[in-house]
Amino acid sequence: MAERSWKDPLYRNSLTLTLNRLFNAAVIGFLFWSISAHEYAVAAVGIGTALISVSDLLMYLATLGFDISIIRFTPLRDPGEVFSTSLWVTSAAAVVLGAAFLLSVGILVPTIAMVQGYWPFFLGIVLLNSLLNIFGRTFIAHRRPYLLFFQYLVMASRLPLLYPLVFLGGIGIFFATGLSSLFAAVFSAIVALRFVRLTFGIRREVLKDMFRFSSANYVANLFTITPELVLPLMVLAILGPVAAAQYYITFAIGSLIMAVPDAIGTSYFVEGSYGSGDPRREAIRALLASSLVLLPLVGGAILFGVALLGFFGPAYTQAYPLLLVFALSSFFVAFHKICIPFLNIHMKTGAVVGINGVRMVLLLGLSTLLLPLFGIEGAGYAWILTYGLIAVPLGWLLGRPAAVRAAGTGEGS
Repeated sequence: MAERSWKDPLYRNSLTLTLNRLFNAAVIGFLFWSISAHEYAVAAVGIGTALISVSDLLMYLATLGFDISIIRFTPLRDPGEVFSTSLWVTSAAAVVLGAAFLLSVGILVPTIAMVQGYWPFFLGIVLLNSLLNIFGRTFIAHRRPYLLFFQYLVMASRLPLLYPLVFLGGIGIFFATGLSSLFAAVFSAIVALRFVRLTFGIRREVLKDMFRFSSANYVANLFTITPELVLPLMVLAILGPVAAAQYYITFAIGSLIMAVPDAIGTSYFVEGSYGSGDPRREAIRALLASSLVLLPLVGGAILFGVALLGFFGPAYTQAYPLLLVFALSSFFVAFHKICIPFLNIHMKTGAVVGINGVRMVLLLGLSTLLLPLFGIEGAGYAWILTYGLIAVPLGWLLGRPAAVRAAGTGEGS
């Protein structure tokens, strides 16, 4: 049974992606934030998390949806042209967006306006994050998710970098991640160029086809990632840097649990793009696999959550109720992480945009209302309410093939 499951590409690649992401988050991420919490003041950790959130948000803005198109179009087009188009377009967008943020940071997030004094480094880190994202998606699209492990391993160099950068405070935390991104980008480029061809021109027809699919998914992905990256900034603005640090550390632990359905959903999307199996049947298999793995992880969070948070320092144990909410919400998150690829396999990008748009409005709107009332726990309540509500239409679409056919269409529908 185990051997047969390992030969199944859905399970094999799902397991590989899950282990990779758990290694990056549970081992490297845990150690990174543990060192930060012990070596840096809580307020400095809050500033560092805000800077990392901003750079991640800019990276996701710069994808323009091409990170999704790489997976969908690698089996359909020349892989070298798909890779090169995605790399050049997103790199240019990263530099433009990074510069725009630097010009407006004093208005948007004045608490971290000091980053203007380090503008070349900030732009470089945003660009490097964009490159890493494309390289990582290329590994997945070529069914080589194991390469992500080595990418993450190189990025572990940010751990020792934390110590000599303590004198910079929150900026030091940010710079440690940036230097490790540089090392990882060089490694990823060397590895990727061994099996995919890089071209310096962009074929118009490839760009046109990819952008048609990318544009809708870009909006949908933007709707997905924006709340997650904006929430730390909202907590910082409403509750202060200490609460922002508590929120970010707790969300990082909760993300370990949510990495399971995310990895399984990505693997399901890859296999569905290659035409492996009936999409609805495979989606149900993916949901069952996610639930089986989530059960012990959620149980572990309930039993050992206080100890995990206490490892970062006494101030972080106050966020245990928030961790419980994040953990319990992971079952609803699984619906989103599996059903969105199900719709994308059917090219129903209109439905993806609509669902993720509702998710963003609910999550940010409810957080705005609940943070002042319940503190950082308000963000958790907004999270579980949002995912619980959108699980209803997602479950309906998954259970009714006719509804999927009638859903919002995109390229190829």
